[in-house]
Amino acid sequence: MKVFTHYESISNNDGVRYRTLLQYGDSWNIIGSVVMMNPGSSSYKNQDSIKDSTTLENLKRFDDNELPWYEFSEDATMRHVGELFALYYKKQHRNELNGIIQIFNLFYIREANLEKAISKDKNLTTSNIPSIEYDLDHLVAPIYLGFGGLARNINYVERTKKFWQKAMDKGMNYLCPDFNKNSFTHPSYLMGRGKNRNISILTRKRFILGKYNVNEL
Repeated sequence: MKVFTHYESISNNDGVRYRTLLQYGDSWNIIGSVVMMNPGSSSYKNQDSIKDSTTLENLKRFDDNELPWYEFSEDATMRHVGELFALYYKKQHRNELNGIIQIFNLFYIREANLEKAISKDKNLTTSNIPSIEYDLDHLVAPIYLGFGGLARNINYVERTKKFWQKAMDKGMNYLCPDFNKNSFTHPSYLMGRGKNRNISILTRKRFILGKYNVNEL
């Protein structure tokens, strides 16, 4: 699996990572989208931007600006996203997937510590990060919403509601029509440390079957 992304350094330790694409196999077709909190620990595989003309030509399908693309490392959350979509597509392993999973975030500060990320986000000034309207326009189903603890945070709830409404409009009927009844479980809990919890089992079942009203566990 390869990770392609735009990245902008804003200080010695801080930066923003956006328009992140997970490529499984060799296909450039979009096979799903996920919306999460903020980028975590993934970093450069090579600090030089991508120069390969064929790769860049394919990446232009996702945006047509002139900003550099980088290849980044895979982190645990990305692995969990792949595992979730492998279940959706009935694959035995995520490496059997073939295509692009798009990652969108509520905000784009790369920081594994959520409290620090929120604090840094308040002071962020950069013009390159795409607007929420851009993100909404580029969502491709199936769409998994994994906002975790930010789902109803006062600073981000209006964004989460916009993503939820757009996903509902695109036929994501695993979501409840009542915004407040959705768990929006983060993929790292859903497929990781909370994998065997009832909420995770039920959320996966809903997502895979594509309906909210499924039989209880």
